[in-house]
Amino acid sequence: MSSTRETMHIPGNILGVLCRTSGPVGAFHWIIFLCTDNTNGVMFHVINPDEQDPDRWEFSTGSWDALKSKSCLTIALVGRVVTFDPRDPSRATDTMRQCLQSVPLAVPPEDRGREPRFTCRVWFAAALRRLMSHRAFQLIKTPEEIMESMRNRTTAVQFMETRNISLPLFIQPQPRSAYR
Repeated sequence: MSSTRETMHIPGNILGVLCRTSGPVGAFHWIIFLCTDNTNGVMFHVINPDEQDPDRWEFSTGSWDALKSKSCLTIALVGRVVTFDPRDPSRATDTMRQCLQSVPLAVPPEDRGREPRFTCRVWFAAALRRLMSHRAFQLIKTPEEIMESMRNRTTAVQFMETRNISLPLFIQPQPRSAYR
């Protein structure tokens, strides 16, 4: 069965979302999205509220319908909540919020050699690492593998858009066999 936005939007799934920015091809806004029901969910990301101050970032979260967003370039399955209860999605949302809001808004020590400054992409990588280390969440691949796949495919989508060629919006990196 092929992956579509609707078939991957299953309560308890954790999705990675790349959205358009005003930057060049290859520049994206990185978001983690928790599916809380069959149509909606909660996004977790960092924003730069003042473009004049590139060092000022804030953690942000809120309800969002990623499937209807015109800014989404790619939506990809990245993991799941291990013990998701569809009768009480707020428990998973609160756990994820607690986990992710504590991710520092600075370049982590393990990224200092390759990241000149903090961005939403740097936060996304650190957030995936944090989720991977938390017992309530399970990722389908390593954060680096997830991000490389999303970045490569989304750049291809951007190039195809400039030529008016349609590609599927939803991607799915191949899961590790332990996830199945």
